[in-house]
Amino acid sequence: MEYPSILGNSFLRTRNLMRSVQALLLSSILFALGPVGESNAAVAECDAVEFHRFNVTPNDITYNRLLCIGLRELAQNRPRAAAGSFREALDLWFLERPNFDLLSRYALALHRSGERAAARRTLRVAALTLEVYFGVSRCEETEDDVALVIPKLRAVEPEVREAARRVMCGAAFDSYLGGADLDKLYRSLELLELHYRIKREIEQE
Repeated sequence: MEYPSILGNSFLRTRNLMRSVQALLLSSILFALGPVGESNAAVAECDAVEFHRFNVTPNDITYNRLLCIGLRELAQNRPRAAAGSFREALDLWFLERPNFDLLSRYALALHRSGERAAARRTLRVAALTLEVYFGVSRCEETEDDVALVIPKLRAVEPEVREAARRVMCGAAFDSYLGGADLDKLYRSLELLELHYRIKREIEQE
């Protein structure tokens, strides 16, 4: 992500130093934990906006490993294998935050695998989860369940709405979602940019 030039080189040097220190701390924690399932080596092999940084629970580590594997498969023109890795990562459960970041990338892998209808449907689910994350749409408790409330005059297929609701609507997620603000939007610009790059590729065909 580009930073305003008014911040100057001193800001960039400080930011890079902080990243180095944080990476060192994370590496130390991972070393102390030892292996979780397969080797954790893949955690350090990729960098993506969906990467879970500074989290060291077993699911975080497994998610990061699967993300890296999927990115490598996609780069090597094996989209079906990439889709499998992304799907497995998306199936992991995070207690305090919804697992939705990889939906756009998963849609891209499906698209490149030739599963065009599934890719477009997944992309629509991804867009709706982003709306919930930014507070455009919202989860609302009902007597029996939690409903996903979408702005009026919007036609959304029931299966897309339900898929997004299952991913995003949970009481444990309230503090993570927490409404929309400019800071949240700024921090997530890369995720939005990735989604729209993928959307353009999928909709071109």
